[in-house]
Amino acid sequence: RSARGLPAAFFSHLWPLWRRGVALVAEAPSAAAAAAAAAPLLSELCALCLVCVLSAAPGAFAPHLQATLTALVASFGATCSAACLELCTHLVEELCDDVQLKPHLTSLIDELARLALPQMQEDAGEMAHSFFELCERYTQFAPESLARCARLPAMVDVASRLLSTQRAPSATAAAASFLTATARATRFDSGALSQALARVFGGQAGEQLLRHALLGVHGAMPFASVPAVA
Repeated sequence: RSARGLPAAFFSHLWPLWRRGVALVAEAPSAAAAAAAAAPLLSELCALCLVCVLSAAPGAFAPHLQATLTALVASFGATCSAACLELCTHLVEELCDDVQLKPHLTSLIDELARLALPQMQEDAGEMAHSFFELCERYTQFAPESLARCARLPAMVDVASRLLSTQRAPSATAAAASFLTATARATRFDSGALSQALARVFGGQAGEQLLRHALLGVHGAMPFASVPAVA
């Protein structure tokens, strides 16, 4: 490692091996086998990726971002692993200021939403918690990317429904934080995200959010989330 961080040559040598390790999880013969393999392997691979990104010299990691995100999406599709979502959250925080990388962030949240939202109909646990934490970070660090996400209305819909469910308090709290962040953006942000959210909340989605919020106040919603959602 140089004084300025890990050089481009480091990623050229290591990253094909890293992507292969992530791909091994997605290539498991069944979803159950993939999930079983994901816990130890994906956690280590995601931790390695984050350390390398944080230690990279300026511009050294950028050429590998798209391939990295593609590998993470494929692995998440096979395992629904929260580790993939948590790594994506850190990547958004670290790379959001690079204008050239922002289109990749839009496609990332759209693909993850495509895979994650249907799963939440049956499982609103750790994966849902991590997904809506990622969505909340998008409102802070990549609002333009979130505004261009085709599945933004579906994300708001599922988050609203979680307010009135008692199945997973941590997921409900994360959904409430995401909805609070979207409301804040609608009120105080004058960019593309506020306009997109105004269209989402201006119709049936707004009515549904209020309905589920009122139902959630009666016991499903974590107490700390009630004033925020209100």
